[in-house]
Amino acid sequence: MKEAFIIDLQGKYIEPTLVMDSVAGVFDIVETVSTDTDTNKGQAQQLKSNQPNTKVRGYTVAISMPEGLYEPQFDVAGYRDAIKLDPTTNGSTFWKNGLTQAEIEALKPQPQPNPVETLGQQLVARELEVMELKNQNATQGTALVAMELRLLKLEGMGTNV
Repeated sequence: MKEAFIIDLQGKYIEPTLVMDSVAGVFDIVETVSTDTDTNKGQAQQLKSNQPNTKVRGYTVAISMPEGLYEPQFDVAGYRDAIKLDPTTNGSTFWKNGLTQAEIEALKPQPQPNPVETLGQQLVARELEVMELKNQNATQGTALVAMELRLLKLEGMGTNV
């Protein structure tokens, strides 16, 4: 037994299923349709054809699906056209992402910053602030000393008169 896939009429993946190892390709999933309008006419047609009225409701795809697809879809019509031209066609190439690249990127988790790196950056920022404040204090201290000296000089001049 091997894995196959049930898809809907638009080619969207629905669920996995199992098939015999020898099975390969795409197969219709059909259901019998009963006609409610003119039952006698429907029975007469059924007797003529010996075939019940059926409707395709999906497909079984016995072709491997590549890994890493988001909401996978299978191109049934494209596969069937290609297989008519070349029976050795690689069916896996007819699987594709059902989401756009932008939708896929939105699903991926955003990288979280490393807490050690974040703390290290914060520490460096604080150390730079401390150095800047020390520099400002030294500048203001020098300015204050200069002003006090000037004041003392002015006071000293006032007593000499």
